[in-house]
Amino acid sequence: MSVKHALAGAIVGAVVVKGIPAPFIIAGAGCALLYTLVRLLICLGRIVVQRARRVDWLDLTGRASEVRISALEQELATAQSQVVQLEATHAELSDLLRIANGCVADLEKELRIAKEEIRIAGEELRHERAEADPLYQRVGLSQNAPSWLVVDARRCFRRKLHPDRYPEHGKELAHKFFVAAEVVFDRIYDARGLRA
Repeated sequence: MSVKHALAGAIVGAVVVKGIPAPFIIAGAGCALLYTLVRLLICLGRIVVQRARRVDWLDLTGRASEVRISALEQELATAQSQVVQLEATHAELSDLLRIANGCVADLEKELRIAKEEIRIAGEELRHERAEADPLYQRVGLSQNAPSWLVVDARRCFRRKLHPDRYPEHGKELAHKFFVAAEVVFDRIYDARGLRA
């Protein structure tokens, strides 16, 4: 109950009891004031009890605080050694990162060079294909192929396409391809001055 409630009760009491002499009103107000004072003392008592429960009574003797201080000092020493280890690890990792960044830069440079070489090689291939002789392309050769490769290619074509290697139903088609390849190789031989 608050002071406001007590005063309000006293005033209401005085108004209700008009005929009661003033000493009774004073006594009623005194009782209300006393009631408020007792409630206040009870609240203060509860607060004191709660604070007393929170106090570490061993800490008041100093022994618990010494133990806690030594434990905190040990934790601090452990943390400092971990900081030293972490700084050493950080330095090692920083060196590795610097080396890795250098390797990445070298690889990126090599990649740019390789891409440029691929682009140039692709242009050369397109240029060669544009200039390639269709006669050589029919048998899968390049115009720049050495003569020994042309001779070996003809032998392989003869072995693979010879009609005697195929069953009766495939001989006609094999003969057709065999003759076509022979005509191409004859023209290549003539252009190169090779003997059959």
